[in-house]
Amino acid sequence: MDFLWTCHDGTFAGAQRKEVRDLVASIRGDRIARELGQAEGLEHCFLIVEGDWGWSAAGESSRCRGFQRAQFDGILISIQVEHGWKVLHSTSLADTA
Repeated sequence: MDFLWTCHDGTFAGAQRKEVRDLVASIRGDRIARELGQAEGLEHCFLIVEGDWGWSAAGESSRCRGFQRAQFDGILISIQVEHGWKVLHSTSLADTA
C-alpha cells in the first residue's frame, strides 16, 4: 500500500497507486495478486490508476503494447467485484496528490 490511514470510525483504509505501465507490469508479473492480498484487514481499499492509456479505435493501448481495453475493463471489474476495492483515475502523480 502506498497510503494507509485510520478513518474516524476506527477502521483502516489504504490506497495503492499504479501508473499505467506499472499496472500492466503488475498484471503481467502477477504482482497485482500479491498486492491485493496485502489489503487483508483494511476496511476500505482504493486503487488509483494514473496516466493516459491512449486507447486506439481498436481498443489497444498506445502506452502499453499488446494491452487491450477489454483486459483493462476485466481487471477493474475483478478488483472491484471480487476484492471490494474502489477504483479511481487520475491523469498524473500531481493530479493524484
